[in-house]
Amino acid sequence: MFATQQAIIEYIQQAANQPENLFLNDKGDLYLSYRNLPIKLGVICYVIWQEKILLLLRSPQVKFGGKWGTVSGYIDNLAILKNSQHIARAHIIQEFQEEICWNLNEATPLQYCGTHSLILPDSQVHLELFTLVLDREPAKILLNLEHTNYQWMELSKIGNLQSNLIAQFLECLEICLTY
Repeated sequence: MFATQQAIIEYIQQAANQPENLFLNDKGDLYLSYRNLPIKLGVICYVIWQEKILLLLRSPQVKFGGKWGTVSGYIDNLAILKNSQHIARAHIIQEFQEEICWNLNEATPLQYCGTHSLILPDSQVHLELFTLVLDREPAKILLNLEHTNYQWMELSKIGNLQSNLIAQFLECLEICLTY
């Protein structure tokens, strides 16, 4: 859907010019609401350690509740747009902090893997894909309210969970593993 980061930035800027597409979070930060927008922009990162992948069980209160996913989220924090040259990377770093309490930074070896488009009956989602391959034991995971559990699953067995995974999980993972 979006070929360049500049196209993503322009889409967000255009959407942010419409007051109905904005909201303040509980800390008073300005965020983009995708409720009325035709295309949602998201980030996703597959975390791999010793041939295992980190899976997060989504809370029943969020989209895809009861399904297994990974660290992900919408590109919605408008401060990132103003403060970073690499908004997708900066946003996935924020998602790690929010979802599993990992403090990543610009030196973290996040591998950009390209994009994937998800066309659903009620919306379109453009995903920016990343992987994080850990070379040492992972930090402790503390889940936020979006998730109720986590597990490390052998990559070779991930297909067994297909019906319990969020939409397009395996398709995006395949892109990342071949990158």
